[in-house]
Amino acid sequence: MSSATIHQPTTIINRSELEIDDSSRIDSYCLINASGGVRLREQSVIHAGSHVVGNNCFDMGPRSVVTYNCVVLTSTADLGYPASSVVAKEERRTISGDVRLKSESFVGSGSIIMPGVTLHTGAAVAANTFVDEDVPSWTIRYPNGEERKREKESSEFRE
Repeated sequence: MSSATIHQPTTIINRSELEIDDSSRIDSYCLINASGGVRLREQSVIHAGSHVVGNNCFDMGPRSVVTYNCVVLTSTADLGYPASSVVAKEERRTISGDVRLKSESFVGSGSIIMPGVTLHTGAAVAANTFVDEDVPSWTIRYPNGEERKREKESSEFRE
Protein backbone atom coordinates (compact mmCIF):
# COMPACT_ATOMS: atom_id res chain seq x y z
CA MET A 1 0.00 0.00 0.00
CA SER A 2 1.18 3.55 -0.70
CA SER A 3 1.18 6.69 1.39
CA ALA A 4 -2.17 7.87 0.00
CA THR A 5 -4.60 9.59 2.34
CA ILE A 6 -6.97 7.35 4.28
CA HIS A 7 -8.94 9.44 6.76
CA GLN A 8 -9.89 7.96 10.11
CA PRO A 9 -12.04 6.47 11.35
CA THR A 10 -12.21 4.09 8.40
CA THR A 11 -12.28 0.29 8.51
CA ILE A 12 -10.30 -1.66 5.94
CA ILE A 13 -10.63 -5.44 5.90
CA ASN A 14 -7.67 -7.29 4.34
CA ARG A 15 -5.61 -4.12 3.97
CA SER A 16 -2.88 -6.03 2.10
CA GLU A 17 -5.31 -6.36 -0.85
CA LEU A 18 -5.82 -2.57 -1.11
CA GLU A 19 -3.89 -0.74 -3.84
CA ILE A 20 -4.23 3.03 -3.69
CA ASP A 21 -2.35 5.60 -5.74
CA ASP A 22 -0.57 8.39 -3.82
CA SER A 23 -2.89 10.96 -5.43
CA SER A 24 -6.07 9.14 -4.32
CA ARG A 25 -8.08 9.31 -1.10
CA ILE A 26 -10.51 7.40 1.09
CA ASP A 27 -12.50 9.68 3.41
CA SER A 28 -13.54 8.94 6.98
CA TYR A 29 -16.34 6.58 8.06
CA CYS A 30 -15.84 4.25 5.10
CA LEU A 31 -15.89 0.46 5.25
CA ILE A 32 -13.69 -1.18 2.63
CA ASN A 33 -13.59 -4.97 2.31
CA ALA A 34 -10.51 -5.46 0.14
CA SER A 35 -10.73 -9.28 0.23
CA GLY A 36 -11.09 -9.61 -3.55
CA GLY A 37 -8.75 -6.72 -4.29
CA VAL A 38 -9.58 -3.02 -4.21
CA ARG A 39 -7.68 -0.66 -6.49
CA LEU A 40 -7.90 3.14 -6.59
CA ARG A 41 -5.93 4.57 -9.47
CA GLU A 42 -4.65 8.14 -9.76
CA GLN A 43 -6.85 10.98 -8.51
CA SER A 44 -9.71 8.69 -7.44
CA VAL A 45 -11.69 9.18 -4.25
CA ILE A 46 -14.20 7.34 -2.08
CA HIS A 47 -16.10 9.90 -0.03
CA ALA A 48 -17.25 9.66 3.58
CA GLY A 49 -19.70 7.00 4.66
CA SER A 50 -19.35 4.79 1.60
CA HIS A 51 -18.96 1.01 1.79
CA VAL A 52 -17.29 -1.48 -0.52
CA VAL A 53 -18.59 -4.92 0.45
CA GLY A 54 -18.02 -8.42 -0.93
CA ASN A 55 -15.24 -10.78 -1.88
CA ASN A 56 -14.64 -9.82 -5.52
CA CYS A 57 -12.54 -7.08 -7.09
CA PHE A 58 -13.43 -3.37 -7.03
CA ASP A 59 -11.34 -1.36 -9.51
CA MET A 60 -11.56 2.45 -9.75
CA GLY A 61 -10.02 4.00 -12.85
CA PRO A 62 -8.22 7.35 -12.88
CA ARG A 63 -10.21 10.40 -11.72
CA SER A 64 -13.26 8.34 -10.73
CA VAL A 65 -15.43 9.22 -7.73
CA VAL A 66 -17.71 7.38 -5.33
CA THR A 67 -19.53 10.14 -3.46
CA TYR A 68 -21.07 10.14 0.01
CA ASN A 69 -22.92 7.19 1.56
CA CYS A 70 -22.76 4.85 -1.43
CA VAL A 71 -22.69 1.05 -1.31
CA VAL A 72 -20.65 -0.93 -3.83
CA LEU A 73 -21.39 -4.66 -3.66
CA THR A 74 -19.01 -7.13 -5.28
CA SER A 75 -21.05 -9.96 -3.79
CA THR A 76 -24.43 -10.18 -2.10
CA ALA A 77 -26.91 -12.79 -0.96
CA ASP A 78 -28.92 -14.69 -3.57
CA LEU A 79 -32.37 -14.19 -2.06
CA GLY A 80 -33.63 -17.43 -3.59
CA TYR A 81 -31.77 -19.14 -0.73
CA PRO A 82 -31.50 -18.47 3.02
CA ALA A 83 -29.63 -15.20 3.51
CA SER A 84 -28.87 -15.08 7.24
CA SER A 85 -25.18 -15.31 8.09
CA VAL A 86 -26.05 -17.71 10.92
CA VAL A 87 -27.50 -20.27 8.46
CA ALA A 88 -24.98 -22.95 7.42
CA LYS A 89 -22.77 -21.74 4.56
CA GLU A 90 -23.76 -24.77 2.44
CA GLU A 91 -27.39 -23.59 2.43
CA ARG A 92 -26.60 -20.01 1.33
CA ARG A 93 -25.73 -18.72 -2.14
CA THR A 94 -24.22 -15.46 -3.30
CA ILE A 95 -24.30 -13.35 -6.43
CA SER A 96 -20.76 -12.20 -7.17
CA GLY A 97 -18.87 -10.20 -9.76
CA ASP A 98 -16.12 -7.63 -10.11
CA VAL A 99 -17.19 -3.98 -10.11
CA ARG A 100 -15.26 -1.63 -12.38
CA LEU A 101 -15.38 2.15 -12.57
CA LYS A 102 -13.49 3.19 -15.68
CA SER A 103 -11.70 6.54 -15.87
CA GLU A 104 -13.64 9.68 -14.99
CA SER A 105 -16.73 7.79 -13.84
CA PHE A 106 -18.92 9.18 -11.04
CA VAL A 107 -21.29 7.60 -8.51
CA GLY A 108 -23.77 10.02 -6.90
CA SER A 109 -24.57 10.07 -3.17
CA GLY A 110 -26.67 7.26 -1.76
CA SER A 111 -26.34 5.06 -4.84
CA ILE A 112 -26.02 1.28 -4.78
CA ILE A 113 -23.83 -0.54 -7.31
CA MET A 114 -24.53 -4.28 -7.65
CA PRO A 115 -22.02 -7.09 -8.40
CA GLY A 116 -20.66 -7.39 -11.93
CA VAL A 117 -21.41 -3.79 -12.97
CA THR A 118 -19.03 -1.66 -15.06
CA LEU A 119 -19.33 2.10 -15.34
CA HIS A 120 -17.53 2.80 -18.59
CA THR A 121 -15.34 5.86 -19.21
CA GLY A 122 -17.08 9.08 -18.19
CA ALA A 123 -20.25 7.29 -17.02
CA ALA A 124 -22.17 9.00 -14.22
CA VAL A 125 -24.79 7.71 -11.82
CA ALA A 126 -27.16 10.28 -10.31
CA ALA A 127 -27.75 10.38 -6.54
CA ASN A 128 -29.86 7.57 -5.05
CA THR A 129 -29.65 5.34 -8.11
CA PHE A 130 -29.77 1.53 -7.97
CA VAL A 131 -27.40 0.18 -10.65
CA ASP A 132 -27.58 -3.48 -11.64
CA GLU A 133 -26.34 -3.25 -15.22
CA ASP A 134 -23.45 -1.55 -17.00
CA VAL A 135 -23.57 2.18 -17.76
CA PRO A 136 -22.20 3.13 -21.22
CA SER A 137 -19.40 5.65 -21.72
CA TRP A 138 -20.31 9.31 -21.26
CA THR A 139 -23.85 8.47 -20.15
CA ILE A 140 -25.75 9.60 -17.04
CA ARG A 141 -28.04 7.02 -15.40
CA TYR A 142 -30.91 8.42 -13.29
CA PRO A 143 -32.89 6.74 -10.46
CA ASN A 144 -35.84 6.05 -12.77
CA GLY A 145 -33.53 4.16 -15.20
CA GLU A 146 -33.49 6.97 -17.75
CA GLU A 147 -30.19 7.68 -19.48
CA ARG A 148 -28.85 10.83 -21.11
CA LYS A 149 -25.56 11.63 -22.80
CA ARG A 150 -22.94 13.38 -20.66
CA GLU A 151 -20.69 16.19 -21.90
CA LYS A 152 -17.09 15.12 -22.29
CA GLU A 153 -15.10 17.35 -19.93
CA SER A 154 -11.73 15.76 -20.60
CA SER A 155 -10.07 13.93 -23.42
CA GLU A 156 -7.17 12.84 -21.22
CA PHE A 157 -8.63 9.40 -20.51
CA ARG A 158 -10.16 7.06 -23.03
CA GLU A 159 -11.39 3.45 -22.88
